[in-house]
Amino acid sequence: MWSGSRNFSVMLVANVYKGCVMKKIICTLLLFLISNINFAAEVPYGTYPVNYVNKLKCIEFYNNNGNLYCSFNAGTITPIDHAILNYEKFNIAFDDRFWAVASGQNQDFYLSTEYIPKDDIPDMWSEMITSQYIPGPQATISPRQYFNRVMEQIIHAGFQPIITITKETPDELIAEFRVKTPTVNQDELQRIIKTENGFYALHYAKRSPDIGPAERKKWLNNLQKSTLKNADES
Repeated sequence: MWSGSRNFSVMLVANVYKGCVMKKIICTLLLFLISNINFAAEVPYGTYPVNYVNKLKCIEFYNNNGNLYCSFNAGTITPIDHAILNYEKFNIAFDDRFWAVASGQNQDFYLSTEYIPKDDIPDMWSEMITSQYIPGPQATISPRQYFNRVMEQIIHAGFQPIITITKETPDELIAEFRVKTPTVNQDELQRIIKTENGFYALHYAKRSPDIGPAERKKWLNNLQKSTLKNADES
């Protein structure tokens, strides 16, 4: 279940959502029950800033330092629906590399966008950033409960995640879990934000048993620097 373009904890939430839709039941509560950049990178050859003139010709899209770029030819990413560009709810603090928009989902009770480093292959990604939005009133569920239930599902799947809580408030959780087995290695950082409109989650995952102190510090900082696009929700 660990192959493919989705990271494990994100896939758990998406699978439960799919099952809810098939049964035509209210999904929101069930989803939660399981569920500094100083230098710009060199612009790769064949990559251009997106504007109103060239946008319709774009095949792959990339984010770099908050700016949107694209290429006119398909590389490692299957051409995506341009509507995915409107799914993003975060102003994400990436590092100085180019990050490709790999995929997105927009359903009534679930919205997500996934990014991988430019030239990574979706089914064999090495790193992935995922943003999620699950709308709906969440008065009875805390970010910690959300995270704990997802960890329970990972444990139920036969893994033993090593969990670290970095920050916890009634409305926000920053946590890490690491999984190491003979066939599966993943280190994932998550920032979960609760608002009156629903939950927002931002993930950084790497297929490595331990990203190490320097990378951990960098990505925890980037997650915390990322902001919600709607200031009223932050």
